[in-house]
Order: sequence, then structure tokens, then C-alpha cells
Amino acid sequence: MVNAQELSEAQFDATVRWLHGVDAGRLVLTSIPTPGAGSLLDWQQALATLNPTGEHLRSCGLQFAIHTQPNLWAVVEGRRLADELLDAVDPQLCRIEFDPSGAIMYGADPAAYIAQRPASFYALHLRDAARPPEPVFYQAAEPLGTGTVDWRSFLAAAEASAIEWYFLEMEVSEPGQTMNAIVASQHFLQRQGLLQ
Repeated sequence: MVNAQELSEAQFDATVRWLHGVDAGRLVLTSIPTPGAGSLLDWQQALATLNPTGEHLRSCGLQFAIHTQPNLWAVVEGRRLADELLDAVDPQLCRIEFDPSGAIMYGADPAAYIAQRPASFYALHLRDAARPPEPVFYQAAEPLGTGTVDWRSFLAAAEASAIEWYFLEMEVSEPGQTMNAIVASQHFLQRQGLLQ
């Protein structure tokens, strides 16, 4: 995973050399910087850079993906930015690493998001939480099955998509509880038939 600065013209070649040096086949952009005044047009123009970036990276022998940041679930001028992302990306050039934090935070259905364009996704963060009263910059994870995610529909949507990788993301509010949350989440995944 790299940030936007590491894809700047000044650092692009060094970033690509580093990725080849560690034998990575895919580059994931951590987030899209909030553009300009943050209008819908500003966001559309920022999202329109993803496919050309993916094409450039493909010419360098790398696949490209975008990690979904929480503020993509904000509604700008009547449009949810996450939907704009789905409309903008060509899965042949840019795939989506879906972190459902924003969907949870803004009260959207993570399963419905995957179902809109199942071929667009390559990875999924397994993350649970309860919707906060208001969106926050960062929301701590909860053990899987203890938040508000409808796991039956979420996992069914993931299974029917192009998702290849699942990441258990367990950044809990109390760092001393991380291992307990991981173990509880593993047990939940076993009950769902996802772990042997």
C-alpha cells in the first residue's frame, strides 16, 4: 500500500522499483486525497485519474487497486462518492480493496455495495462495528459478529464477487484487547465456514 505522494511524478519510478524489488505484483493506493473544494466535480476529476494510473502501472508490470477510505460514503451534491468510484473504475485497470468502515459509519449496506459491480473488487477487509451517531475520522473495529454488519448477506455478496483476498482487520479501541478480538473473530469465521 502506498499513499498518493508515492505515486507523484517525482517518486513514481522509485515506488515502482521498490515494488519490483520486493516482488510485489500489485500496488494499492491507500486513499484519494480530498480534492480542491471537495465538490462533486472535483471528486469526479480525482476519480478519473485512477484508470490512467492503472494503465501506467500495468505498463510497468503491476496491477493497481484503490483502498476505500471512509469519506467515500459521504454524499456530495446528492451522489454518494463510493458510487462515483464504482462508476469511474475499469476493473481491468483499477480494482477495489473494500474496507467497509465507511459503509458502516454512514449506515450503508456493505453487501449491496459489492453487489452493484462484483467484478470491481479484489479484496475485502473483514471488519465489524456499530454505526456511530455521526461519522468520525476513524472508527475502531469490533470482533466480527458483534457490530451491525449483516454477515450472512455480506459474505454471500463477497462469495459472488471477484474478491480473492480477505483481510482480518482488528484495530480495536483498547490495544490490549487486540488478541482477544482476533481470537473471537477467528471463532466467528469458523462458525461461518470460512476457516478450517
